[in-house]
Amino acid sequence: MKKSLKFITLICILALCIPYIVSIPSAAASEENSSGSEESYVTREQFCEMLWEKAIRKDINNTEETKILMASPFTDTSNISVYMLWSYGIVLGTGGTTFEPDDFITHEQCALLLFRTVKYLKLDTFLSSENKKIIDIEDVSEWAEESVLVMYNSNIINIAVDGKIYPDSYINNDYAETMISNVNSLKDKLNIAKESFYKKLLTEVESASNGNYCISPLSIKMAISLALNGAAGETYNEIEKALGITDIEELNKSLNNLMKTYGEGNTLIFDIANSIWLNEDKSGECTFKDSYKKTLLDYYSAKAGIVNDKNALEIINKWVSENTNELIRKILSDNDFGAALINALYFKGSWEKQFDPAKTTKEFFNNSDGTKTKIDFMNNTDYYNYYESENGVRVIELKYLTNNPEDKKDNGTDKSMSMFVILGGNIGETEEILNEAEFKRTNVSLSIPKFKIETSSNLSNLFKNLGIYSAFDKTKPISQICSMAEICI
Repeated sequence: MKKSLKFITLICILALCIPYIVSIPSAAASEENSSGSEESYVTREQFCEMLWEKAIRKDINNTEETKILMASPFTDTSNISVYMLWSYGIVLGTGGTTFEPDDFITHEQCALLLFRTVKYLKLDTFLSSENKKIIDIEDVSEWAEESVLVMYNSNIINIAVDGKIYPDSYINNDYAETMISNVNSLKDKLNIAKESFYKKLLTEVESASNGNYCISPLSIKMAISLALNGAAGETYNEIEKALGITDIEELNKSLNNLMKTYGEGNTLIFDIANSIWLNEDKSGECTFKDSYKKTLLDYYSAKAGIVNDKNALEIINKWVSENTNELIRKILSDNDFGAALINALYFKGSWEKQFDPAKTTKEFFNNSDGTKTKIDFMNNTDYYNYYESENGVRVIELKYLTNNPEDKKDNGTDKSMSMFVILGGNIGETEEILNEAEFKRTNVSLSIPKFKIETSSNLSNLFKNLGIYSAFDKTKPISQICSMAEICI
C-alpha cells in the first residue's frame, strides 16, 4: 500500500541561495589500454607518484617523513609517495618486504589503488556498487573484482571498445592521468555536496522567486531531517547529500541542542515544534514504527498523532495555530494525505536598541520592478556593528535583547540573536559575507521600512532541484516511517 506524505514546514523567519550537477568524465579507452610502446607504460612507482601528487598530496614536515620512511616495510624502494600511500593503507606491496616499483602497473592494480584512494578520501558515497553497465569480470583476479566493478560503474576506469576488461593490460600515462582526474571530479562533487545546505537552498529559492519572500532555511532543514530519519536506500542518500551531511546522528544531536539552547525564554522567544500525523482513513492499517517515533521524540520532541478525514483539518490546524502564537492559523486545506510531518517555528524578539515611534516617517520604498511605494520607515542613529566591503557590500547587525544578560552563555553557547541587514552582494553569498565581515562599532543613521510578508509555496520542486528525487517516486518509498504501508512524498 503506497500512501502520500505531506511535507510541511511553517516558514517564520525572515531571510534575505542552484543545485550543481557535476559530470564525471569517462576515460578515453583505446582498443586495449596497454596500446603504445613500453616507454609509455606507467610503472607501479610512477603511478603512486601521480596518485599522491595529483589526488592526495598533503604537506608533511621532515620529522613526519623520517618516521614514515623508517616504518615502511619495503626494501626495494625509498620513494616517499609509495611510503605515504602505504601509511594510508592504499599501497600494501606484493607481500613481505617487496613492492616491485619498476614493474608496469596493470589495469586491475590501478583499479584497486583507486578504489582504496576513494575510500580513504571518503568519496565512497558517490560510488556505484551495482553492475549497471554489466561487464564480464571473469578474467579479473578475485582480489580485484570488487574494485574493477565499482570503479568502472562509477566512471573512474574504462574498458576497451570491444566491451571487455583486460585486467593484466598495462596503463599508459594519458590513461593514468584520466583515471586520477576522474577521482578528482568526485572530490569536486563532494565539495559541492558539503556546500552549505542553506546556501544551496537560498540560491534555489531566489532563482524561483518573482518578488519578496519570507523563508526559514532552518525550518525547512528540520522538516527534511524528519523525513531523513525515516528514509532508506536512494531516498536516504539523496536527502543526505542535499543536506551536506555524512552522519545523521550528528545532525540529530546538533538540531536537538539548538532546540534546547533557545527553547526557553520570555524576552527572546524562539520556539521550534515538530509533529507527525497519520490519517487512519488514508493509511489503512499503517502505524508509525516505534523506532521512528522514538528517534523523533528523543531528538525533535515530535508529537505523534492519529487523525481521520473528518477531524484532520481541525486538529492539525489547531496544533499549528497554537505553536505559532496564532500567526499561522491554517496550514492544511484538505485531508488528502496518509501521513504528515510538520515543523513550526515561532520567533519574537525586542531590539536591543529600540526605535522611537516618534521618529517614524513616511518615505518612498524602491520596489524591484522600478516602482516606488510610500510606507513607514523606522529611524534611529546610534552605534552599531557595521561592515562595508571593498566591492560595496554593506552589513549592519541589529541585536535582540537576551532573556537574562547574566545567562547569555549556557555551557559555552552564545544564546544571543541578531538580525543582519545586507545591502548588495549575491543572495547565495550570504554566509560568506557574514563570515568574512569585520564589524566595527560605527555611528550609523539607520532607516528601515516596516514590512509584513506572507509566503506560501510548494516545496516539491525545490527539493527536486536540490537533488531529492526518489522521495517522490512511489516505487522508492520512505520505508522506515510506517509499518504495513509504503510512504512517499
